[in-house]
Order: sequence, then C-alpha cells, then structure tokens
Amino acid sequence: MANYDGLTRNAWPGTWSTNGTHPIVLDVEMRGGLRLVSGLDDDILVNIPSGMLQDGMLAYVASGYHADVTDNTYYKYSILTGESRDSNTGFLPNASGNWSEFSTGGSSSRRTYNNITSDFSMSSDSDVVFLDTTSGPINVELPTAAGQGGKEILIKLKTGSNSGVLIGSGTETIDGNAVFPIYHQGQSFSVISDDSNWYVF
Repeated sequence: MANYDGLTRNAWPGTWSTNGTHPIVLDVEMRGGLRLVSGLDDDILVNIPSGMLQDGMLAYVASGYHADVTDNTYYKYSILTGESRDSNTGFLPNASGNWSEFSTGGSSSRRTYNNITSDFSMSSDSDVVFLDTTSGPINVELPTAAGQGGKEILIKLKTGSNSGVLIGSGTETIDGNAVFPIYHQGQSFSVISDDSNWYVF
C-alpha cells in the first residue's frame, strides 16, 4: 500500500486525511470528490482546505465571485507540473491555476470549434479547429497542455493548398517537437495532453 506520511487512514475505504473529520481520497479504492462552493464571501475554490484536495476532484461553484469563474459551473482540480502533495502535512497547492472549467457533457455532443483563415491562438476550451489555408500558411498555437491531462483537440486542414503549423505553448512540445506541420488538404488528426505536452494520435 502507498505510504502517505503525515496522513491518517480513515474509516472510509480508500480515504486518508490530516485529521479524522475531513476525508480525502488518495488511492484506487475511490477517486476524486465533489464539493459545493457558494462563491460568496470566503467560500471560494482557493480556500478549499489543502488537505481535502485530490487530483481530478470536482467543485461546483454556485455563483461566480470573480471574473475567472463562471456561475453554476463545475471546476476540476489538477496538480500542475512540478507540484506534489506535502508528505508531512498531506497538503496540495491550491491556487487559481489548479482549477479549470469542467464540462459534464449533458445530452449535447457538440464541441467548441473554430474556422480559421489566419494565424490563431487556441483557448483552453477549444476542441476543434478547421483550417482554411487558401490565403496563405497558418500558424496555430495550441493552449497549454499543463493541467489539462486527457484533453483532446481535433485539427483538420479543411481547404487550401498552403500548409498549417501547430505550435506548442511556451516550451511545450508536440510529439517531442516545438512545431508540427500540416501539409495536405483533408489531413486531420487529434492531439491529446499528457498534462505536460501534446501527443499526436
């Protein structure tokens, strides 16, 4: 069994905590958790006790409390590159960068898409990009892969005889390269984040 120094095993299967009243989930018996955040006063995402956080847990924000958070929306907690649980306290970092908007999908299968004809920087909620290179080559900067493990983006060179080029965010790579060229009309593929970089499928 994994050794979580500084934590105590609870009565609940698969849970550990910094004390007996706040279960957190750390191993294969259970995953994540859901917390309601009112969005009012001090009840905000970054004030969730660090000992209760778990990679992948969800929080539902009932009302927005600043510009970066949307009312009535789920947010997912992710451990960022270089971060880890403090082995003495059991705490994880909790800053705004650890939270990203999470879609439950519902009954709609539609994805966020962009039709582009010139250089374009994708946002973190972009899902599909259609390139039209009729007027010239297009550079497409991918959003950061950090904190978005498992996110998939679909890319298609829909029309045009010029090339397209995918560019990683900052020092992030695409299949180990800083850029990934797209040469042929009709070519399509997807990239998936491993929480640090993008990989082509």
